[in-house]
Amino acid sequence: MKNVILVLCFSFVSFIMTAQDGPRLREIGLAFSSLNNFGLTYKTGKNNSLWRFNALFTNGTHSKDESGKLVDETSAFNASISAGKEYRSVLYDKLQLRYGADISFSYNHIISNSYNDKLEYNGLSISTNTYKPGINVVLGLNYTISDNLIFGVELLPGFAYSTGSTVRKDYNNYNVLERKTDKSGYSYGLNTSSALLTLAFRL
Repeated sequence: MKNVILVLCFSFVSFIMTAQDGPRLREIGLAFSSLNNFGLTYKTGKNNSLWRFNALFTNGTHSKDESGKLVDETSAFNASISAGKEYRSVLYDKLQLRYGADISFSYNHIISNSYNDKLEYNGLSISTNTYKPGINVVLGLNYTISDNLIFGVELLPGFAYSTGSTVRKDYNNYNVLERKTDKSGYSYGLNTSSALLTLAFRL
């Protein structure tokens, strides 16, 4: 997992450094998806044609439920990056139409543990890792609040392929029964997580 995150971060920074060669316009800001995913957005290029880079994160979640001697714990983490091209055209004085396309990659990790806190080496652990590359269309609007502050909203319908695995471990005294299940699938279209809000500062 650490290697995957390092590679993604390095690629994201490399994209940004490459795109900074003689830009006419640069914007950096915050991006929000589904009201619980947040991250950074960076755009560079000409007034009507920009390269765009997004990195979205969640804060991760952790929950623990106890009922007598039985304990259930669940943790989850998700992160995604995307890069693409955005075009803009003026609709009204402060309103712009923006459209284009992105390629994206996301990673999701969920682990749950159930055990009896009075018994050692007894319990159940289920861990799932999912990797999802994809491509999407960009269709949205920009509103210029001031010379340096821009609010944007966009829809990102697209196609994504997911692959990963689930590992189930049953602990019974000192015996461990492990079973791994591979998973794959795809999704397409538009859903609530396909909407993105941005608040950007023009440098």
